[in-house]
Order: sequence, then structure tokens, then C-alpha cells
Amino acid sequence: MSNDNDLGARLRAALGAQAQPVTGSAGLEDRIIAAAMAPAAGSPRGGLVSWRRWVLPVASAAAVIVLVAAGLITANLLSSDNGSGGNGAPPVASGPSSSVTTSASHPSPSATGSASPTAPAPLQPAGGPVPDGFHAVDLTWITPDVGWALGAAPCQHAPCTSMVRTTDGGKTWVGVPAPTAELSQSDSCTTGCVSSIRFANAEVGYVFGHTALYLTTDGGAHWNKQDGNGADGLEISDGNVLRIEATQPGGCPPGCAYQLQRAKVGSGDWQDVSAPGLPTGAGAQLVRAGADVAILITQHVAGGAGKATSTLLVSTDDGANWTSRGEVCPQASGQQGEVDSAQVAMGPDGSLAVLCVPRTGTGTATVLAAADPNGAFTPASGAKVSTTAIGATSATSLFAVSDAVYRWQGSAGPAWQRVLADPTLAASGSTGASGARPYLGFENASTGRYISGDGHTIYTTTDGGAHWSAHAFK
Repeated sequence: MSNDNDLGARLRAALGAQAQPVTGSAGLEDRIIAAAMAPAAGSPRGGLVSWRRWVLPVASAAAVIVLVAAGLITANLLSSDNGSGGNGAPPVASGPSSSVTTSASHPSPSATGSASPTAPAPLQPAGGPVPDGFHAVDLTWITPDVGWALGAAPCQHAPCTSMVRTTDGGKTWVGVPAPTAELSQSDSCTTGCVSSIRFANAEVGYVFGHTALYLTTDGGAHWNKQDGNGADGLEISDGNVLRIEATQPGGCPPGCAYQLQRAKVGSGDWQDVSAPGLPTGAGAQLVRAGADVAILITQHVAGGAGKATSTLLVSTDDGANWTSRGEVCPQASGQQGEVDSAQVAMGPDGSLAVLCVPRTGTGTATVLAAADPNGAFTPASGAKVSTTAIGATSATSLFAVSDAVYRWQGSAGPAWQRVLADPTLAASGSTGASGARPYLGFENASTGRYISGDGHTIYTTTDGGAHWSAHAFK
């Protein structure tokens, strides 16, 4: 029993040391040990079995007391340094702990307000295979990695409009549900036609065309058709959505009257926005970067119209006030005749680019650039007359699509240097797969996308357009 006696002495000392802060009667540990050492009736080894029967529970209880005391001491130490800055540890939460992401891993290219205070919800729906033969006509991105493409694929029963989604910057894609609507191949589509896509975040997205607008609030699992006559242009920023639509249903070229509307992101409650000087026309384009907005109303230039000039309206306060800049393209003299604004693009910094095309289809196209919506336009002359799409990262970094993708950097380099060869452009006649304008867009000063002429390949740049990488929609 000597070993048991030694163990009893050590246990007495340990319990006594830990019991100092605990209020209790004197000799508590002595009585515990004495009771533990008393011989158990019928036990061949006297107090040994009883010792072990008592000691283990008592030791466990003592350990719990020690841990609780240590926790209380630690909490008191932490609370004494709460909010003190310096090197102190943060206060201990009184409730269950959680991991909260305070900022998005990437900035959103289409700003919809401040970054979400929590980590983004998982993308829904999960997605399936990319439809065989899928070709894209438009793209939208909420981060440089997460985006959607709108297009079509061969199918047995129309409409064959399809959608795909990527979470790795366009390297791989999955098929997701699209609204039941016809993909607009030309102006001949007059009812329920869509051609463009925009997502505000992982849940809220819009698919639209000049005769239809659809909204999803569950990542594309379900789509609801919105009231009104569709949208010729729609852009998202600062927690709201602006759209411009024709006031007449079913399309109305060459003489459409247009109205501007606004809604909160994800809401179907559209309110009219006053835009003085908004003329009638054959088409409308809307571009946006933060609080800067521009609307281009184009005119029907076929049939020998005399003065079918376009009109550019700009706003720098999210559409509250507007300035009409009229037709910004310089007019030519002689055989070249009238020059028309054919497209407007806005850089991530609010810079503007306008494509000017001679009415006769001969001569040289020009791209104008301004550092801001109210700034003076300067020409980046020498663009090919076959230019069908333009883009911009700034007023001194412009892009144009004709038989290839070209870049203009002003005095920083040679005029209109080819940066991307697309062999499918010749086959598609310098237009996109649907016969519409090719897609070329930038989410920020570094990251941009281009869809090949046949719609089967996406090209991505991460260095402002100097180099491009290709990935098929698969």
C-alpha cells in the first residue's frame, strides 16, 4: 500500500492547491481521501479497489474544475483588453463562433453597391453539360472568375436559347437553365426575343432583347418575364438597374420612341426616369460605369435618308441629370457624305468611345475617345471601315473588331496594332455568330473578354488587352 499512500499524498496536495479559490469546509480533501482509503466490504485488496473507484471520478471532477477556472481566468484576461487595440487578442464572442468573409475575393465588375459582408452563397443551379454545338452571343461577369454566357445550341424543338456558367474565368463551363425565349438573330424577331445577359450577383440576373425582358432571383433556376416592351439596353450599378426600352410593343424601327426606367436590383417594380432630349430612333444603346451613364440613339441609315444623325446623351449622376451631346461624329464633305455614330462603349473609368462610320460604306471609320462623358472627343483615326465592335479600358486604350481585334494606344504605340487574330471572323463576315455585333467587353482595366466570330470560343485578357488566351465553351 506504500504506492497507494504516496499517490494519496500527491493527490491531497494537488486537490488542496486547486481548492484554494473554492469556498468549502476545512479538510474536504482529507475526508475524500479517507473515504477512498476505507476497505470495501468483501474486497480482497482492502482499500485499493475502493481507492480506484473513488479517485478516478474525483480526479475527473478536479480536472473539470481546473479547466473551468482556467477558462474563466482567460476570459477575464481577454475582456480586460477588449477594444484596446495594440497587441491584445480580440474579445471572445459570447455566442457560437462563425467564419465571416468581410470582403469579396474579387471586385465586382458591375458594381451593385458595397461588397457583401458575408461569403457569397453557392451558385444555383448546380449545372450540367454544355449543350452540344453551343455558340455564345453575349457575356456577363460578377467577378473575374464567375460569369455567364447567353447563346444557342441545335435542338429539336425551338426555342433553342441556351445559357452556360463558369467559375474559373472561362476555362470550363456548365449548362444552366435559360428563359423560354427566342434568341434574336436579326431585327426580324419581333416577339419574345432576347440577345443580351447581365447578372448583378450570384442570384439576380437579367436576359433581355428589344421585345422581352426576363428576371431571375435564384441564379437562373427560374425566370420571370417582366412587364414592358423589353430592353434595348440594360446595365447594373450602385444597387439599381437602368433599362431603355421602346414605348411600342413588338419593335418599331425605323421610328421608335424610347423611355428610360429604373428598378432596384432584383425588383420588378420599374419606375420611369426623366431623360430630356431623348429622341425617336431605330435603335438604342445604354452603357454604364458607376454613376456615369451614356445613351446612344441611332437612326435608320438605309433608303437614302438625308439627315439621320444619331444622338448621344450622357449623365454623371446615375441618370438624375442629362446632357445631350447630339451627333458627336465629325461630318465629312464630298463623296463620303454623312458619318454616323454606330456604337458607344464605356471604359471601367467612365471614359467614352464612339464608333463613327461613313454613310456610304467607303472611306475610313473613326473611333472617338473622351476621358469622361462630358469630355472633349479626340479621334483615333485609321480604323478599318469594316469595324463592327469597339471597346475601351481608357481614353488612350481603345479596341476595335474587324477582320481581327486591334488596339489603339495613342502616342504610346503604333496606331491600331493587331492584338488578336480570329480566323473565324472571315467565315462570319466580321460579325458574331447570330449576325449581330460581336462581343468585346472589359470588366476592369486589366480583364476583358472577346467571343470568336463563330461563337464557340471565348478569349480572355488579364493584362489590358496585350495578350489573349482562348478556351472553348465546354
